[in-house]
Amino acid sequence: GEGLLSFLLARCNLEDAIRPATHAGAISVLASRRSEGSHAGSVMDVQVEKGLGLLRASFNYVLIDAAPPSLSPFTLLLARHSDGVILVTEAGVTPRDTVARAAGEIQRNAKRFLGIALNRRS
Repeated sequence: GEGLLSFLLARCNLEDAIRPATHAGAISVLASRRSEGSHAGSVMDVQVEKGLGLLRASFNYVLIDAAPPSLSPFTLLLARHSDGVILVTEAGVTPRDTVARAAGEIQRNAKRFLGIALNRRS
């Protein structure tokens, strides 16, 4: 199947890339495929801006789950064109300096940094 990068690079249309989420009612998914990772560097600002614009026009809410900024410059490109960014980190596992570095990168690149969510906190 096609994924987010294929859609952004205009290799497929939105209808071919979107899949309904199972057991979730009115939720659709546009997945990132691991095999697309090597092409992330070929996506340009204008393609992300246009692609996210199409998603905004088609859906009430668009949530993007992206790799950590340290692993993918594509994440910061998405952040620049997103309405807000939440950094999700695993409580007690991700080192504080790693979280601080990622938060700093996001703050420098995103329009709006909404904060940090701690995952698996007990």
